[in-house]
Amino acid sequence: MIEELRIRDLGVIADATLPLGPGLTVVTGETGAGKTMVVTALGLLLGERADAGVVRAGAEQAAVEGLWRLPDGAVEVAERVEEAGGRVEDGELVLARTLARDAGGQARSRAFVGGRGAPAGVLAELGERLVVVHGQSEQLRLRSRAAQRDALDRFAEAGELRAELADAFARWTAAAAELDGLVAARDRRAAEAAELRDALDRIEAIDPQPGEDATLAAEAERLSHLESLRRAAAEAHELLSTESDSAADASGLLGAARRTIERAAEHDAALEPIAQALAELVRRHGPTLDDAIGLLATGGARLLDLDRTDARIAELEDAVGAALEGAESFAARLTQLRRAAAGRLSAAVSDELAALAMPDARLVVEVAPAERLTASGRDEVAFQLVPHPGADARPIGRGASGGELSRIMLALEVVLAGVDPVPTFVFDEVDAGVGGAAAIEVGRRLARLAEHAQVVVVTHLAQVAAFATNHLRVEKDTAGGFTQSSVARLSGDAREREMARLLSGLADSESGLAHARELLALR
Repeated sequence: MIEELRIRDLGVIADATLPLGPGLTVVTGETGAGKTMVVTALGLLLGERADAGVVRAGAEQAAVEGLWRLPDGAVEVAERVEEAGGRVEDGELVLARTLARDAGGQARSRAFVGGRGAPAGVLAELGERLVVVHGQSEQLRLRSRAAQRDALDRFAEAGELRAELADAFARWTAAAAELDGLVAARDRRAAEAAELRDALDRIEAIDPQPGEDATLAAEAERLSHLESLRRAAAEAHELLSTESDSAADASGLLGAARRTIERAAEHDAALEPIAQALAELVRRHGPTLDDAIGLLATGGARLLDLDRTDARIAELEDAVGAALEGAESFAARLTQLRRAAAGRLSAAVSDELAALAMPDARLVVEVAPAERLTASGRDEVAFQLVPHPGADARPIGRGASGGELSRIMLALEVVLAGVDPVPTFVFDEVDAGVGGAAAIEVGRRLARLAEHAQVVVVTHLAQVAAFATNHLRVEKDTAGGFTQSSVARLSGDAREREMARLLSGLADSESGLAHARELLALR
């Protein structure tokens, strides 16, 4: 439950604190006063995408802070806060978000969870567990088959079964993808194995040693100059064998012999075996001999992996079959659960619609086989509306007006609250397109929903505001040439005047005030 919401420099709201608390809170105010900024602020706290355009003109940044009182048993929320580095103290959690414009005019946002900075995604994770927000976009979402299926599953309390199905489906698809890859590459892998086996045979037959190629290259160089070495040795011997007895001649002859030997010695580094075989290995498996030798170490493991392809394919075929059988089993159980719940949900929502001034309308929940298995099962779920007896059932996306969609959505939440309670509901003009007696029934249903959860409603209807246990007014001030708004809690005469303004546009109209008192007496 949200205890308090503080907004600063968001839209036209300069600085406002909204005391919320339990029960039904309604937010009213003149057009343009900034009522929707309350929902925008909550959206920021729940991780929605930031828009720099909502920062108040002239302000450096906007800031939103919410104080939550966590319900008993909200262990997962507390654990996620702690994982993010934040703290929950005495059951209270503070979420905050700041929003500023960068030099390029883009949004620059920071999020805080339990007093510590955190990604906005953490706010979104927590928000899914703490708040359900309904607005015009949610009415559009209700038209989708996926949203309708999720609503039925909430009513059927199928969360655990859906999780088991999703896990089995993930195992099946992962094994099937690996199997498809192996089968598609079987010929390529067989060719690679044959080539690798041939290479290993050649390397093992030659048995090269590390550095042997350098030794062989030097030996080959020496052998290629054997003839020059022989001639140099003979020349040196001849020079030293001359019969001169002059010391100078002897010294000169010795120097000439030494130079002859030195010229030839550069070609004699070491002994040389034949290097052709090693050169071939380097060309095919190099760029160095060590790379070719290394293939002996890695090639065996790779060859074993390649040779296991057929065995692995057989294993995967068994695994795919078992995983698919498990997923199909979960899907079949989920189908049974959905079909059993569909009739009950249809009847319960139809009863609520009758109370919401749609007495002849009936909601029909259909569960039909889907073309293929998905992580959500093998069912297509469709919500259809029969507007009056004898009429054909039509998908609610085509057969319901905006006001009717609002009432269907509210009826669904009232019914679902009994089996799948949510701590907080936020409705942004859920009464759009509704008036008169229907508006009164919307107010009654919101009050009924507030018996099980905290409900916050932005409304322009006095008939809805009459049922509030907490009435907040967003007040617009245009003094100074620009608009800024604040929030005030209303009671007594101030509340009656606001109700009269909602009814007639005149806060001090005697007839409006009388009608306001009449509405307030409905509670």
